[in-house]
Amino acid sequence: MTDDGCSRSVLLGFVSTTLRLPVARLEQCSNGAIYCQLLDAHFPSLVPMHKVNFHARDEHEILPNYKLLQLAFDELEIAKAMSVPRLSKGNAADNLEMLQWMYKYLKKHKAQPGYDAEARRTLRRPPLP
Repeated sequence: MTDDGCSRSVLLGFVSTTLRLPVARLEQCSNGAIYCQLLDAHFPSLVPMHKVNFHARDEHEILPNYKLLQLAFDELEIAKAMSVPRLSKGNAADNLEMLQWMYKYLKKHKAQPGYDAEARRTLRRPPLP
């Protein structure tokens, strides 16, 4: 159990259910795409989902996802500090803390009815050759 009463399994279940995406490990959140889509589920069109890279693996692919997340936080006037280097490297403790924070924040806001998580993920444009 985490200190706010949410186990990892509750948090991962929240992500999996909200995004209709099988998420079994915290490290799957490390490229920032899941955090972006969680905000999109609750605040439609806030995050330009066509720019979110769900397949990002390298730093130069991951950083734009966190920039989009930071822009969304700024728009919502959220002053949440993020250690992007630690999050993007898959640090379990940092990703757990971030997911706990997002869970608490998003529980105050209902996900949009009829939100089609799978369709929103397909908005990503393929990279130019």
